[in-house]
Amino acid sequence: MQRQTNWDSNSYQHHVFLYENGRSYPLTRGICESFSPQWSPDSQSLAYLGKVNGKKKQIFIKADGEATGIQVSHAPEDVCKFKWSPSKRGLFFLAQEPESKAVIKRRELYSDIEYVNRDFRCCCLFYLDIDKGLEKTNSIFKLPKDLLNIDSTEDNNNTPQKDEVAVQLTVGKNLHIYEFDVSPSGDKVVFLAAPSPILEDRNKLEIYILDVGSKEEYKLEIPFVGYKSNIGFSPDGKFVHFNYYRSGRWFDNKLLAVINIESSEISCIPINTDENIETLSWSEKGIVIWWQCHTSSRVGLVNLQGEITNLAPENIAPGNNEFIQTASITKDSEHLAYFKANSHSLYEIYLDNQPITNTSTILELFIEQVLIR
Repeated sequence: MQRQTNWDSNSYQHHVFLYENGRSYPLTRGICESFSPQWSPDSQSLAYLGKVNGKKKQIFIKADGEATGIQVSHAPEDVCKFKWSPSKRGLFFLAQEPESKAVIKRRELYSDIEYVNRDFRCCCLFYLDIDKGLEKTNSIFKLPKDLLNIDSTEDNNNTPQKDEVAVQLTVGKNLHIYEFDVSPSGDKVVFLAAPSPILEDRNKLEIYILDVGSKEEYKLEIPFVGYKSNIGFSPDGKFVHFNYYRSGRWFDNKLLAVINIESSEISCIPINTDENIETLSWSEKGIVIWWQCHTSSRVGLVNLQGEITNLAPENIAPGNNEFIQTASITKDSEHLAYFKANSHSLYEIYLDNQPITNTSTILELFIEQVLIR
């Protein structure tokens, strides 16, 4: 994803770019922004978030060979995050729950009155059948232009809005979801939730397992207090990894733990580094982690015994610091992509440790102009 400057509107705009055979092209242009791209499990379709008419974020899908993406979600609120189902036939996503009838009625009587720290709305988990989403999109655009009701959720603030396509899997009361992951079988979802979206409640984050079929969730008993993050399933779906603060306080180091969802047995991975550990994913060959090492950063695979295999080669030249911002790996651990910059170059995209972009030419041109002057 690239952030581009729109000088006419004095704003930054974000667009997803595809890199293929040495070439790149954007999925969207202008005010039609795109965010958070994700390939389908078979790598034949690309899903991403896009703004409908520059307003609500919805999920779009671009199939292989198609020129543009098609909107598949029709949530009344912004879609925050999403993940493909392993079957490729659906998408799980997070969105804010609709306003209650009581709040809408109060607005009619007293205009915009808000009770701070009480009138919040939680992020809930939804499941979208892609075929139903496409059917909804096709039905909308079959109408004449003057009868289109694309912005109905924006125009009518006095009517409770409901997603007519997606299925709501969690109820918002005392359950505000921050992160989630889908099991390889697709029948379970693990998520991190707090009692409310209030910032101080993030210290009360708990890990839950949701049975998709019954829509029932239960809390995993985790002895670590405080903030947790980066949850995900193991390739066999029997374990869940997560990060936690050593003392439960935000300023302390993050550690890595694994829990067996059947026995609730927790294993703390003994990684030999006094730095923050960020878990990225769990592949067939191990858990992919990111950590900072002095003024540089590293990406590697760690096994359950805490042994680390570095995935990105280090340039140990004097005065050169390398920083990897984020990384992604295939399930079989055979291919790795990441963003990396060093003391002498801008961020580039690397695939299997080879750069596939060349943005640093901008820096080289700037240096040449300065020398000429």
